[in-house]
Amino acid sequence: MFFKGIKKNKAKIQKSSFKLIEVIIVMIITSISSITLTIIVSHTINNTSKKIKTESDLSEVIDTYDAIVNEYYE
Repeated sequence: MFFKGIKKNKAKIQKSSFKLIEVIIVMIITSISSITLTIIVSHTINNTSKKIKTESDLSEVIDTYDAIVNEYYE
């Protein structure tokens, strides 16, 4: 009796598999959304770093950071 329930559950699990076209569609949607998000984030980071470099208040911090980086790697 117990094993009959296991066989029924196993049959239900095997019937609920994904079709190939569904997997391909999910992969395409995921790829497009990740590429779009990457472009948006990198564009935002580039704009932010340009704004920081142009601000005069942070020029001393940037100069100090560049000096530390140059001295550390040399």
